[in-house]
Amino acid sequence: MSDLADVLPHVHFIQAKFFEIDDHLSDLHIPWAEILETLRVADWRGWLSSEYEGRREPYRGRDQVRRQHALLRALDRAPSRD
Repeated sequence: MSDLADVLPHVHFIQAKFFEIDDHLSDLHIPWAEILETLRVADWRGWLSSEYEGRREPYRGRDQVRRQHALLRALDRAPSRD
């Protein structure tokens, strides 16, 4: 996360690509808790843009984006770890 923290002063937009959010709102590929904590500690005020990169099936992308937003909201409400 230190590489991310180093560039955040120059970043206003992050493409929040992801592959799979399970039924328990867990992502086994992307460490969202660590990413959001890094953004929080840096007092970053930019935008995250969701982009689903997983399996293409009817309605799956829409459901996956909904799950990612629910996951990010839950992590955002969680107390800071510092």
